[in-house]
Amino acid sequence: MHGDVHVRHQLRVAREHGGEPVVAARLLDQVEGLTSDEDGRADAPRGTRGHHRSGPTRVINERLDSRRVHGRLISEKDHRGSHVRGQSSDTEAQRAAETILRPIVDDPQRSSRRAETRRDNRDDRRQARGTRDRDDAFEHRSAAYLGDLLHGPESGRGTRGQDDGRRIAMARLTRLHRSILNRGAPDAYHRRVNAHLDLLIEHGTVVDGTGSPGMHADVGVRDGRLELLAEGHQATAERRIDATGLVVAPGFIDLHSHSGLMIFADPLHEPKVRQGVTTEVIGVDGLSYAPIPERDDLEALVEMNAGLDGAPDGLAYDWSSVEQYMKRLDDLRPSLNLVVLVGNSALRIGTIGWDEETASAAKVADMRAMLREAMEQGAFGLSSGLDYPPGAYADTDELAALTDEAARLGGFYHTHVRYPLGDRYLDPFREAIEIGRRGNGPVHITHFYHRQTFPGGPEPMLALVDDARGEGMDVTFDTYPYEWASTRLLIMIPPWAQAGGPMPTKRRLSDTGARNRIRRELSERGVLFAGRRAWDDVRLGAFRSPDLLRWEGHTLGEVINERGQDPVDVLCDLLLAEDLRINQVTPGPWTETLADFIRHPVGMIGTDSTFVADRPSPRTYGSFPRVLGQFVRDEAILGLEEAVRSMTSAPAARLGLRDRGLVREGYAADLVLFDPQTVCSTATYEEPRSYPIGIEWVLVNGQLVVADGAHTGARPGGVLRRTG
Repeated sequence: MHGDVHVRHQLRVAREHGGEPVVAARLLDQVEGLTSDEDGRADAPRGTRGHHRSGPTRVINERLDSRRVHGRLISEKDHRGSHVRGQSSDTEAQRAAETILRPIVDDPQRSSRRAETRRDNRDDRRQARGTRDRDDAFEHRSAAYLGDLLHGPESGRGTRGQDDGRRIAMARLTRLHRSILNRGAPDAYHRRVNAHLDLLIEHGTVVDGTGSPGMHADVGVRDGRLELLAEGHQATAERRIDATGLVVAPGFIDLHSHSGLMIFADPLHEPKVRQGVTTEVIGVDGLSYAPIPERDDLEALVEMNAGLDGAPDGLAYDWSSVEQYMKRLDDLRPSLNLVVLVGNSALRIGTIGWDEETASAAKVADMRAMLREAMEQGAFGLSSGLDYPPGAYADTDELAALTDEAARLGGFYHTHVRYPLGDRYLDPFREAIEIGRRGNGPVHITHFYHRQTFPGGPEPMLALVDDARGEGMDVTFDTYPYEWASTRLLIMIPPWAQAGGPMPTKRRLSDTGARNRIRRELSERGVLFAGRRAWDDVRLGAFRSPDLLRWEGHTLGEVINERGQDPVDVLCDLLLAEDLRINQVTPGPWTETLADFIRHPVGMIGTDSTFVADRPSPRTYGSFPRVLGQFVRDEAILGLEEAVRSMTSAPAARLGLRDRGLVREGYAADLVLFDPQTVCSTATYEEPRSYPIGIEWVLVNGQLVVADGAHTGARPGGVLRRTG
């Protein structure tokens, strides 16, 4: 299954980026590798040896004998003699794969036509949705077909050893790709010989984001765009960087960041750009700060959520629409690019208010209209945070309807799931997938990981994703590579106690009867979060009251022990004293199972970074370098090229960014140059505000924001807007 998922991702990249030959060549590699062995045994990857039902070559023969690819008959003209008999030559394998890929590679405008269709009236949109369903099913059949070529038609989810073997096979099957590049074919590389550039990056190893092997090449930048240079070029440049020993990769894309307000206080955004992040997603967890029509409601959301997203001093909350919010961010000119999602809490606040109630059909229609307008203004999709009121009050049907609206406009559903639901293990993720199924839209599960306190292992969790994708659904996820989670301390208070907004919440926290109910419910809940030490696992931060500053960085258990009071009374008293704004750091992903998520083919990286408290989770400063240093170099959990793919082209495809995420001619010049031998995170639980080592140069839109490991002060970023 993992191989099928990986192939499907490559097909999506090919479609989103116009079917570039390099991506197509990566898929051709799979056929070339399978047909290069005499009988499917001598060079078979681990996990497939001994499967002599028919042998890989026989599998290809049977598929091509049927003359049926992607559910359509191949004409004799299309077939072009690619029927494979016995051992196939590289040319025959290439022709066979070209036949398989032709409908995608030859039609790079298909996504554009679909986007134009979706801009028509509602009836036409329904028709367009049907077209999209057929296209997605077409893509799924294509991926399944190519997966059969790689693994055999009967292979399903294998053992860990088999999956490792398939990953090894993926790494091996690259010979045709290299031969195409070396022949000087008209691909994305080796295009320009003479040029005068703003910047020339020389002697580096380009890892282009597709997952293909790195190659030595020079890369130029002119007017904020990439220019890829032929061997022996004579380009001149205003500035040159000697990248000897460095990897040149697309800028990293962070799928989960809580900087939507704090970036106004620190537009340099060093914790992120010094990791190599050039684009990040905000408006996550259902907690976007637009669209919110009333300023009082906007300020109330800031107050409720200050323990997670902060509340910068002196910030004027003078916007109401997504368009106005984006303009404020553009005027700020941060150091990196921003992608905005629309939170379901904002939609509820703007239509229903802060109360815990089921949305009527009319209110759902109003929320759909708000979402539609926001996406027409450039937002990329819908986010939910089903632990955070008032978004937590949304039921499955409401979220499915909003997902349907986002999908009609080319967006997706990005979800912090309802963790208290059902078995509190698999049921929260089942609901997320069901929302996508009912809403007929893509689902992205954010901060997806296994907790030590779960009643089962990680395999059933990942199986939910794999099985949904096997049905033809578009389900992806992100995770972060640290053991420490972080959010607002208010999350400990049950959702009913937060209804109505900050003032009613404070009244309940002061009420003895409400405290007794909270105490009873917390006792019935049992284990808190992902650790086993209860209050001693909860580190506190972001204090402002002078008499409480001494508790910054200490645990809730320490405060309880010193005060000698009931834990719930201490919890409520602290929240009241700090106007709800306290942050917490708690155990998160279990170290022993984290690798399963990081190396999964549809897994990506979302730092879930927070920018409050003296000692935040170390994930804010070190997520991407930790993957490259610990998980790639030191532990060899996944290959460098695959890790870069999961940080670049995979999230770009998830978001629909058509000119970022790859090192390609004409793409936006978002790049990171790092030393693969030294790159690592230095951020720890005890010292989380520590910058990484080995991230030497970072470019955003063609301008250097990090040079020789230090921030240059440049602020060339801004908001990226969804188009089409």
